[in-house]
Amino acid sequence: VLTLLRIPLKEAVFYGFLVSLSSTAVVLKVLSDRGENDSPQGRIGLGILIFQDLAVVPMVALVPVLANVRVASPGAILARFLLSGAAIGAVFVAARFLMPRVLHVVVRTRVREVFLIASLFICLGMALLTSSLGLSLALGAFLAGVVISESAYSHQVVSDILPFRDVFNSIFFISVGMLLNVGDAWRSRVVVAGL
Repeated sequence: VLTLLRIPLKEAVFYGFLVSLSSTAVVLKVLSDRGENDSPQGRIGLGILIFQDLAVVPMVALVPVLANVRVASPGAILARFLLSGAAIGAVFVAARFLMPRVLHVVVRTRVREVFLIASLFICLGMALLTSSLGLSLALGAFLAGVVISESAYSHQVVSDILPFRDVFNSIFFISVGMLLNVGDAWRSRVVVAGL
């Protein structure tokens, strides 16, 4: 539809990425507030949200390629997907063999703060690792979440972080809102109002 409106292909694909996703945090909060987590629509919604979260991985891998679409060849796109696939494979190997041992050592300290800091370190370290591989920080954070959720201590992480969830969601949405360039929005007020 956007290419029919003469929007360049790379921008049209990027806007398609944005429109096709919804916020897992917001939808789960709404379902929880309504008590519909275990309802048929809640389960279907959760399935869609999980699919969207998995679809983020190739989307995030493609965004840098779309940014330089003039110089991107099919080989560059394939290399990007292979790098993403290798990173995801490495993360799943770490999730199965390395992380259980690391988290077990941390849990044996019996210090709640050390466990919380170790979980945070895993998330930040994974984001830094994917960034150093030329992938995005968001992909690393997502993969770290997968690693932690696969561990035997995932319930402990959730119970420790749950009190901060709403605060982190608020900070996220406020920080995204602060990226708004009011001058640009005002200059495009007709388009913004139409959207």
